[in-house]
Amino acid sequence: MKAPLEKLKSLVTSRFGDTRNVRFYTAPGRVNLIGEHTDCHGGYVLPCPISFGIAAALRKREDSRVRLYSENFPDLGTVECTLEDLRFLPEHGWANYPKGVLRAFQDHEYPLSSGFEALFWGDLPSGAGLSSSASLEVLTGLMLKDLFGLSLEGLDDMLSLAKLGQEAENRFMGVQSGIMDQCAIALGAPGHALFLDCGTLEYRQIPVPLQDHVLCILDSRKRRELVTSEYNRRREECAQALKELQRWGSWQALGEISPEEFAFHAPHLSDPLLRRRARHVILENHRTREAAQVLESGNLETFGKLMNRSHLSLQFDYEVSCRELDCLVECCWQHYACLGARMTGAGFGGCVVALVEKEGASAFEEEVSLEYARHMERECRIYRVSIPGGARRLS
Repeated sequence: MKAPLEKLKSLVTSRFGDTRNVRFYTAPGRVNLIGEHTDCHGGYVLPCPISFGIAAALRKREDSRVRLYSENFPDLGTVECTLEDLRFLPEHGWANYPKGVLRAFQDHEYPLSSGFEALFWGDLPSGAGLSSSASLEVLTGLMLKDLFGLSLEGLDDMLSLAKLGQEAENRFMGVQSGIMDQCAIALGAPGHALFLDCGTLEYRQIPVPLQDHVLCILDSRKRRELVTSEYNRRREECAQALKELQRWGSWQALGEISPEEFAFHAPHLSDPLLRRRARHVILENHRTREAAQVLESGNLETFGKLMNRSHLSLQFDYEVSCRELDCLVECCWQHYACLGARMTGAGFGGCVVALVEKEGASAFEEEVSLEYARHMERECRIYRVSIPGGARRLS
């Protein structure tokens, strides 16, 4: 984000009247470099924070009332509730995410001694699949931890914030997502991707050597549709595949199965559809482990090829891509400056992430945009992103 503190102070002055007793925070969005739809199956992921995100200004109240306002959704106005009445209400829109985090804190008996008022502003492209919901959840959790001086359960407070954010997403919002997005935002480090084992939550930071390259995020401008229903359906299909595979092994998650083990047992699955779903998760998991190794060795060319194979698997085996994403990826693949590209996020619309040579980046942006518009009769938006740190207090 560009100058989030200055922007927030300006907004707070116009909304609150002054900045006395106001605290400021920010949390990035994220892009997943590789390891898509593996997190909820105990697999590996490799996301990184990006230089777009959400910022917030927070001021404590003396009563139990909570007032939430977003500059990005001014038509909704200020959403109000109390700590005693935290319910999901459709008319509260985006504000249900921070309310869900409040509920998660309460469910774990963290003491929230008073209400607060918070102003949010972000520059994450809306609906692009860059994890604005997880950013909002982790940001809210960080604000609560700091405002009330809480020490969270476990040795790693930021990992605990990620868990609470995921709990809000699963239980309050009803989306059965994994923990990747929240971890990338809570644990992100500048210039690094997060290599995370979603089964054990062990992680390490992997340097991303971009010196002569740039990361580009290409927004297809295709609104993401059917994401929740199809996401949950894919989970059910994978659960059925695992149940059948457990006849030949004691695996507790698809992420525990090696490609060799799957190749041996796959012909015995009852449905080719289940075979494709499981194949994506298991081979994507293997690709992600390989990708972490080649990044650590600085081999970006091989990393780009792994990105390409990831997209083909998402397109044909997991079937969460769409015409617009496939077209945009192929436009990237055909450009000389592109080392690799793949859809990123839940799918059915949203964004593509591409690894591009820096010298050819301007030509890449111009020519891919023109080619995509020619084929799809709509424009894409292209953003160059850097890799900042994770969620943090500004002042």
